[in-house]
Amino acid sequence: MLKKSQLKKSTSLIVSLLFLFMLTATIMIPLFVNGKEAISNTNFVANDDDDEIDDDDEEENERSVTVDVDGTYAEIYSESETEIGEFESENSFQVTIDASSGSDLSIELEYEAEIEVGETESEVELEYEISFLQLIGYNDADADNIYDPAIDTAVETYNIGGFSNIQYTYDADPDGDLHILIANTTDGKFGIIAYITNRFVMVDDILITPTEIKFDIYINDFVGAFERVALKTDLEFEGESEYETETDDEELGFTEEEVEIALSFNAYKGFFSWKEVATTDGVEHPVYYTPFDPVDVEQIIYLNYVAGNKIIHDPKVGVSGILIGYQLGLGFGLFFPELSRSGFLIASAAVALIAVSGSLIALRRKKK
Repeated sequence: MLKKSQLKKSTSLIVSLLFLFMLTATIMIPLFVNGKEAISNTNFVANDDDDEIDDDDEEENERSVTVDVDGTYAEIYSESETEIGEFESENSFQVTIDASSGSDLSIELEYEAEIEVGETESEVELEYEISFLQLIGYNDADADNIYDPAIDTAVETYNIGGFSNIQYTYDADPDGDLHILIANTTDGKFGIIAYITNRFVMVDDILITPTEIKFDIYINDFVGAFERVALKTDLEFEGESEYETETDDEELGFTEEEVEIALSFNAYKGFFSWKEVATTDGVEHPVYYTPFDPVDVEQIIYLNYVAGNKIIHDPKVGVSGILIGYQLGLGFGLFFPELSRSGFLIASAAVALIAVSGSLIALRRKKK
């Protein structure tokens, strides 16, 4: 029979072990999640191209990409399949670039995943749309660098619309195919260049992963008696959304100086991200953006630039957490693709609590 002091010592020991476990998990799990960052930044072995990604990782994450262009409308389709024992996964995302309405340029992303483990199956869908509506030349009355229709004076507006047919080029390369789509207004004031690849590819010193699409936004000759330009953007998404000042690509060491709107639904996260700086007439300036209410399904966001003859900015859209080997390092991302960092921590804590409870019950029984 255990004495009361012995029981207290045993309980204290178990609690201490639990605390140590939780502390270790809290420290180590982010390292597991971002394990590829250390590898990617310090050890570029077996890398035959200039993207600083291990060739084995590139092959594991290679996707099948097809593009179909019809006038001012384009569909981009990217898919991947994984099979390991009883685990089978198929995921795909489709991005449409639609400039056919005559009143805006919209980019819609639809993601689907089918996962099968033995006889258990699950399906996940994620969908969101971004539309570029208007350019607003304004003077910043309250000097906060952000356009507020209730405060700032709009000197000139330009409704985005009237696009030429989308131009499509395809660069086939063993290191990664690159698909390029260009959509310009007929007057040349607004346009985008979209890039998508089946592997990891460097474009203008920027790494593009196979689970995202990079855009270059061009604003040309939109000048007048105003000091700033706001790009009016409409975001439609049914789910949880929030600004994140450090993107997943930043955490993985793929890029830097980005901000994103994270769009979470079920176990997956889409994103609309952009560089924190844009160039106006060749000079870099910070990009400011409006706050938004994450509860609203439809959000109006203003991306704010310094006015000039030529403005260039780099946003991206894509899906996070579906790169093989980049979710939870040490194989966790591969064998538990649905489990996020916090999910793994919670699951681990639950197991630890069950173990502690069982130990305490055993000790009390032994005492009796």
